[in-house]
Amino acid sequence: MKRFKGTCIVLAALALVVTVAACAPAPAASPTVAPATAAVPTEEPTPAGLPVPTMQAKAPTKEEDLQKISPEELLTLIEGKADLVVVDNQPKGAYDLGHVPGAVNFPWAMEITDPGDLPKDKLLVLYCACQHEEDAIFVSMELITKFGYKKIMLLDGGWLKWTELGLPVEKGE
Repeated sequence: MKRFKGTCIVLAALALVVTVAACAPAPAASPTVAPATAAVPTEEPTPAGLPVPTMQAKAPTKEEDLQKISPEELLTLIEGKADLVVVDNQPKGAYDLGHVPGAVNFPWAMEITDPGDLPKDKLLVLYCACQHEEDAIFVSMELITKFGYKKIMLLDGGWLKWTELGLPVEKGE
């Protein structure tokens, strides 16, 4: 029994270290901002009763322009099978310990050189375990300025708020 408790304590400490390391402040380098382009409203119908993210007149070009979605609204969209991709910016180890159901792992990096398989034609909702969404903001701005993404929102309160509210959690891949 003591061995089991010791293992649990070590795993909990490891998860805390990984989460704290993931929330290191983003570098102070200023990203190159692409010229703003008009956003194209989606033609997809939204099921009745689901929140509809607003489309801004211009694609976000600075942090202040990024829209946020509440955990409860995101859960409603997920349960309603909305056409979106939830993007977890935590390190792989933290992602494996728990993430928003259906989220894909796209960890924060000092510099993003390739957006991988993240689709440009779907709404991306990014989150991290940082107190003020620092990693998710950094990744969002990189996707917008370097790769031309326009449909991006942040999960308000991120992973910490999601778990604080006791919302569903998925583990592993």
